Amino acid sequence: MIGSALSKDNKEKELAKAECIIDFTLRMQNDLNTIYFETSFLQKSNDRMKLDIELLFKDYTKPIGYESTLAQCRSNDDWETIVQKMEDYLTKIKITVGLQQHKMQINLEFPIDRLLQFIGQYNSFIDQGGKFYEKFKIILNSYQNQKQCESKLPIEYKKLKADIDIAIDKFNVA
Repeated sequence: MIGSALSKDNKEKELAKAECIIDFTLRMQNDLNTIYFETSFLQKSNDRMKLDIELLFKDYTKPIGYESTLAQCRSNDDWETIVQKMEDYLTKIKITVGLQQHKMQINLEFPIDRLLQFIGQYNSFIDQGGKFYEKFKIILNSYQNQKQCESKLPIEYKKLKADIDIAIDKFNVA
């Protein structure tokens, strides 16, 4: 800009535009990195949660003789088969006696206990995720020169703020 043919007023206008971008970049870089890394952490936690539910589903349906995975069950909308197998298993427990009946009950109770534990983990994950996104919202809203530079802020910044609001709503609904 120093060597350009722009007038002094035009140079000052261009410098003011660049000033907002530079200010935003310097002030928000670490904050945006924090959001990036913590979002990556949440994604890994989400992946672990998915693996846990898939394993739980396998363990839960094993005693009743259901062999398909959770993904297969979902894609085939096979919930009625699970209900039918559960009803058959419960009927079989009623007519079985002695040690065999006791084993069948234990095989069913164990996955139910694990289901209750998973529900606690899931609720904790949802609560933690919601808190992370609330923190991200606070971080993004902490940019000091937001009003002065509103028209010059990157579109991605505004989209990120909107996406965070949507994510908070999703965590609240979950």
